[in-house]
Amino acid sequence: MQPPVLKEIDQDYSREFYRAVVGNSIDLIAVLSEEYAYTFVGESVTAILGYTPHELLGQPAFAFIHPEDLAGVKEALNRLLLFEPAQVPAFRFRHKSGEWRWLEGTGKNMLHDEHVRGILTSSRDVTAATQLAYELDHHQAYYKSLFFEHPDTVFTLNLDGTFKKVNGHLHKLTGYDAHELLDRPYYSLLHPDSLETAAEAMKKVWAGQALTQEVCLITKEGETSNVSVSIMPVYFRGELQGAQGIAKDITETVKSQRLLIKLADDVYKHNLDLQQFTYMISHNLRAPVANALGLVQLVHRLPKETAHYDAALEKLHASVEQLDTVVKDINEILSLREDGRVTKRENVYISHVCQQVLDQFEHQIALTGAQVQVEVDPSFRLMSIRSYLYSVLYNLISNSLKYKSDFRQLELSIKAERDKRGYVLTVRDNGSGMDMHLVQHQLFQLYKRFHPNTHGKGIGLYLVKTQVQALNGKIEVESAPDQGTTFKIYLGAKHV
Repeated sequence: MQPPVLKEIDQDYSREFYRAVVGNSIDLIAVLSEEYAYTFVGESVTAILGYTPHELLGQPAFAFIHPEDLAGVKEALNRLLLFEPAQVPAFRFRHKSGEWRWLEGTGKNMLHDEHVRGILTSSRDVTAATQLAYELDHHQAYYKSLFFEHPDTVFTLNLDGTFKKVNGHLHKLTGYDAHELLDRPYYSLLHPDSLETAAEAMKKVWAGQALTQEVCLITKEGETSNVSVSIMPVYFRGELQGAQGIAKDITETVKSQRLLIKLADDVYKHNLDLQQFTYMISHNLRAPVANALGLVQLVHRLPKETAHYDAALEKLHASVEQLDTVVKDINEILSLREDGRVTKRENVYISHVCQQVLDQFEHQIALTGAQVQVEVDPSFRLMSIRSYLYSVLYNLISNSLKYKSDFRQLELSIKAERDKRGYVLTVRDNGSGMDMHLVQHQLFQLYKRFHPNTHGKGIGLYLVKTQVQALNGKIEVESAPDQGTTFKIYLGAKHV
């Protein structure tokens, strides 16, 4: 079979075909002489660089290239002269308007070709792409600086809440190295007390809301620290990709705030004490002193061998005893405040203290037929002042026995429960009760009594509240006439 006869292409057609292809190319086709002057420039140069081909013919290419890019271009062209493979790096070429345009191209040594006799180059305008790449690099560098050089801990989370990336400061905050936290849940670093609020916060973040919250964090060494965390959702092309956060250690700030609150609370309590002492001096102390002074003057005027003289001495003795009682009360209160500041705390088992107090009332409980129920886990213990806890329970149980109902058998319940902040100690009875609307503002004040038919000084509940506060706790009361009374004592520093 004979091979097909190729149709000979007309030379004029060939030239027109070449001119059409090269002239309409989106790339800039050019030929450089051995001295790197233009010997041919394609028509596309006008669209790309603003020049006509005629304006560049005979001109040295290096005259149009940015000085900072000359070395790279020269090296590539010199290698082409030696017939070595070379990639011309991106370079800036001066546009006719004077601005610089980024070009990227290839070259081929065709000096040996009699039809070309030069270095054939093909270049395209990559200014937009180069500027975009520069902006992306700039943003990336800015982001890296913000992420890795930020003085606080910066991290990103996957959609499942695990760590995707962390900066080096996380080690200082948590004690963990970066590789130990990658793919580990964010929640795994949080104290149990912070889990609920953190979960609610993350729901808002995944819903598109940025927020800041304070959490308690557990370090690798098991220590706790207070941290302010700002978390924001991260989107890419409209789709949620994860979250980014910044965590700042505020432990010292929180400690300072708590100290200020405590100092303010101490000032408030001391002010109340001053008011109470002023009341004691102006009322409870002044009356027996005035009586004693008056009786002393009277005794001097009365004959010793008379009934009036003996009666005056008895009244004088009673006034001095009353004065002694008030002085002892003042001393007890002052000692209580001082002991609360200096007494060393110890591990106290609540059940032991309850039993010790009940032992003191064993005879009275048996005599009245009271039903006592104790619900205290033997393992419950807290750092406390044993004598204060004993005194609190003693006064409350004493009041339950003292103010029992005349119409039913006394039922007394003592219960201890754990909560997230410590313990809740409840003392409940079905005694005579009180009208809280009438007594709630005076209940814990000094020398206030609400059962006139029962003996008492009105100092017990004042001491109870003072001792509970000294134990870093608080006390609440519920009561109603003929319904009984419930005291709830919250023990533990976090209840304050």
